[in-house]
Amino acid sequence: MNWIVRIDRHIGPPEPPDHRAELVFAHQDKAIVSHCSESLALRVRMLKTELNTSEQMPCMEPIISVVNKPTAQQIYENLRELIISLHIAPGSRVTENQLADYFQVSRTPVRAALQRLESEGFLSIKSKQGCFIRNIDLLQISQYYDVRVSIENMVLQEITRLKDLSELRALADLWQPDALNFGVTVSEQLKEAEENFHYQLAVISENSVLLQYLNDINGHIRTVRRLGFPTTESIKDTYGEHYRICQLLLYRDLPAAQDEMANHIRKSQDCASRVTLHQLYGSGKTVLFS
Repeated sequence: MNWIVRIDRHIGPPEPPDHRAELVFAHQDKAIVSHCSESLALRVRMLKTELNTSEQMPCMEPIISVVNKPTAQQIYENLRELIISLHIAPGSRVTENQLADYFQVSRTPVRAALQRLESEGFLSIKSKQGCFIRNIDLLQISQYYDVRVSIENMVLQEITRLKDLSELRALADLWQPDALNFGVTVSEQLKEAEENFHYQLAVISENSVLLQYLNDINGHIRTVRRLGFPTTESIKDTYGEHYRICQLLLYRDLPAAQDEMANHIRKSQDCASRVTLHQLYGSGKTVLFS
């Protein structure tokens, strides 16, 4: 069993970095303690999970418990994750009745969740036909990457205006290239950690609007970003790139940090552009709705 660290997609006004707290990261039997502000610690939840990426998701089993009827918000979050993770196939059709049966609720909270997902571009609702999950548009995803470069460089700019960079220093320690704290093989833990690095920078920046935009962009690119995750050799490069970004910020060298960040994101963009149709539509993890 391993512990995975995930940043909650918290949107709201930044809290002052007053109290201190410890975040415990772990890989295999090695514990890593990262000292950070209490406000950042509150946005991190520890998920105890068995890392088995080859395990398929059982069909017809909702991710969330239905002992208590799920709310529209919970249904929205659950469906969003199913779409992003390709457990609901791109281009597939679902209906309110199917989803109501799946979540064991009335159609009202399902309808609210679907309308929100449509407003965010995850699906389209057609009268008397049902809901159609978005197809993967690799050109559009490439454009999201272009926007992501600008957003993340703005995050770095905000960080250089801060006086206290202790949280950034702790983040740099976590990505020490010699430590390899998250391993060197492609795993769910490593994927989570890589994505969380960028969220942690946004949280440290104390700019809630940038965090919100970053969360939205990642929601649209996460599917191909994870399918196109690099090789073991590139994973080692990722440690170095993350570490250098933090170190350049600690030295207040914003132009160099922004260049490093842009190159880092462009490499991810290139990997995403190599994702094949078989990877997108042949994952074998699709949830079937009766």
